[in-house]
Amino acid sequence: MTDVRTVLLQEKARQYSEGFCNIEVDGHAGFIFTTPKGNLLMHSTVDGVLDRIVQKYNRLEQSCAQQERRKPELLPHVSAHIFRHTFATRFCENESNVKAIQEILGHSRISTTMDIYVEATADQKRTSMHALEGKIKIS
Repeated sequence: MTDVRTVLLQEKARQYSEGFCNIEVDGHAGFIFTTPKGNLLMHSTVDGVLDRIVQKYNRLEQSCAQQERRKPELLPHVSAHIFRHTFATRFCENESNVKAIQEILGHSRISTTMDIYVEATADQKRTSMHALEGKIKIS
């Protein structure tokens, strides 16, 4: 199985030899994934591919589970937006510079980043509280 980093490096090498995407959207350019003709992929195209992958896996899993007389472990619906949300949450767990997070996610307002995409996980809340331990003095 090939890891994500390897695939991205292969794609980067391909684009160095064939040329990079020069389409600009809202001031952003240098998109990685494009159609064979060099156009941008629409999120609906990506979502369709993800749906087919999940459906194929779930059909296979249901068949295997039935043969093995167990409950199937099915994949939930996924989308490009769910991947973005997951990235934003994990990024916020590992980066404290909220301005950098906002700019990387491409939000014009910091409130969008903080209110919509960032969730504090139970582990993150616990870690934050442990970090305060012994630092607050009451006299």
